[in-house]
Amino acid sequence: DMGKYCEGAGMYLLYGVMVESDEHYWSYIRPEMEGDQGQWYRFDDRESATCAMSNATAIDASFGGEEWLCVNYLYGPSAVLTRPKESRACLLVYLRESAMDI
Repeated sequence: DMGKYCEGAGMYLLYGVMVESDEHYWSYIRPEMEGDQGQWYRFDDRESATCAMSNATAIDASFGGEEWLCVNYLYGPSAVLTRPKESRACLLVYLRESAMDI
């Protein structure tokens, strides 16, 4: 809800994400918006086919941060080895909810 920051801005929904990883790019697009639901599709510059993705997969794959490598059970279940994720979102595309009703 961008109305908290700019009067009359309204609600925006995430429509697309472009992801970069070592000069390789792909995008997730959700063409059929159903509120905050809808099927995501992945478009990859190295592959000619598209594939459907769940909401969780598309969003989680776009965030930077860390990923688990393994759990070192010699030091207990909380001893998790991680590394920085190689991919991160570099462009987000939002659509204003009121404009989608047209």
